[in-house]
Amino acid sequence: MIKTAIASLLSLTLLAGAAAANPGWLKEDLNFRYGPGTRYGVIAALPECTRVHVYDYVGGWYRATWNGITGYVSARFVSDNDGHCYAPKPRHYSRKNYGHGHAPQKRGYSHGYTYGY
Repeated sequence: MIKTAIASLLSLTLLAGAAAANPGWLKEDLNFRYGPGTRYGVIAALPECTRVHVYDYVGGWYRATWNGITGYVSARFVSDNDGHCYAPKPRHYSRKNYGHGHAPQKRGYSHGYTYGY
């Protein structure tokens, strides 16, 4: 009887922990890392507005899941809503930075680029 009660309590605790995940959206292109810090390797470089499920806060980093994978993202670049994903982005091209009217090269995680966080 006591073992059954303990097992039931443990399963309810685990279910409550699983339900504690909150959705989050990336505010910038961001590295999805193996651990909470830049010294950890990069699992994937995720583009802005990617949705992740956020669980724990660890020293400025969220433990999160994305596409069924658990990793970490910098908390300062995660929003609790996706409103910023629909606003038009201003584009500022200057000849000084990009030459004679050439637009900057597009970056994407499929090209092997990684980002600072």
